[in-house]
Amino acid sequence: MTFMDMNKQPSCSTFFSAVIVAVTMLASATVAAESTRESMRLVYAALSELLPAAFNESSFESESSTERLASALEVLENSAEALVEHVGESPTEVSAEFMGLARSFENNVALLRQSFDYHRYNEFNYLLLDLTHNCVSCHSRLPADSGPPFATDLVEQVDDEFYTDVDRAQLLFAIRRFDEALSTLESIIRDLDIEPIELELDGVLFDYLANGITVTRDVERIQKTLADLKERNDLPYYMSRYAGLWSEHLDALQADLIEVPNLSKARDLFRQSLNLSPIPSSQVRMVYDLVVSAMLRRLLEQQTLQGVDLAEVYWMLGVISIRTVNPRPGVPHTELLLESAIRAAPGSEYARLAYALLEEYNRVSFAGIPTAELPEPVLNLHELAKLAGVSK
Repeated sequence: MTFMDMNKQPSCSTFFSAVIVAVTMLASATVAAESTRESMRLVYAALSELLPAAFNESSFESESSTERLASALEVLENSAEALVEHVGESPTEVSAEFMGLARSFENNVALLRQSFDYHRYNEFNYLLLDLTHNCVSCHSRLPADSGPPFATDLVEQVDDEFYTDVDRAQLLFAIRRFDEALSTLESIIRDLDIEPIELELDGVLFDYLANGITVTRDVERIQKTLADLKERNDLPYYMSRYAGLWSEHLDALQADLIEVPNLSKARDLFRQSLNLSPIPSSQVRMVYDLVVSAMLRRLLEQQTLQGVDLAEVYWMLGVISIRTVNPRPGVPHTELLLESAIRAAPGSEYARLAYALLEEYNRVSFAGIPTAELPEPVLNLHELAKLAGVSK
């Protein structure tokens, strides 16, 4: 990923998310000369230094800030290095997806360092904000009572730096204050001064459903919010229809959020979702996708799946990722899921399906960029093609 890849939507809303996920992953890593707890504390201190610079060009360019920002970046660099080393020491205990996240984190911290060293504020701002966009969705697959014990007051420290309530909600999700985050989004959804289309374009509805369904699993609360949304007189018909169908789907799938998941049921629901709309990008599938994703993630946590079954799970998650999350170059989550499918069962039908989807997804995501300017990971898929059994 390069700074010039601006056709992928940047956002100002989730600076902390992936770094916090990386810190969570670091919880099991050994960091020389300090405990994991101390390492996490240092990372959060680094974040509180970097965030204002991302939103304030004068702060970024201030000579008095240079040393502080350089030290904060050094903390992130050390954390990224420790994470990659930890993954490398236990390759049989982690998935290809996890390995990819570790490498991606390290690569993007390196890009941040480069933009800082060359005093490129716009690049620094873009990379810092876009670096972490997908990792709020990573937190969405963890129980609500898990996560790092730090940063409970971080939102108060930086709140004035945030542009909107949407930004504040994203930070609350990232530091796992889910009830407050959902309450913030509920206020936005009910605010008649906010155009309904903004709820869709800003990802408010998706973030609300994703965290409400997969983390808190408070179906009653979600249903009440959907009913309030549907009552808005300014709501376009298609959005009103979505709200009604999402409510119906929640009722139908509520038990699947609680029961012990099984692959056969998850597969059936995934196939049912394909018939909900003739439009590939339709959001009518959102509740189905989120429930199936939660089921598949819980199956992965059991660590009992192998071979073709494991590849199928990663392939379905990759498809759901494409349908529910806009491309975010900072953390290539979709790509990692599809790569994991290929590596889980080389030469299988799901490996070939995953490779075809990965190749197409990469090309479409970088549409308009000349082939000569495409990032190396987009072009260099030779190893994966060989594993999938499609190399020429």
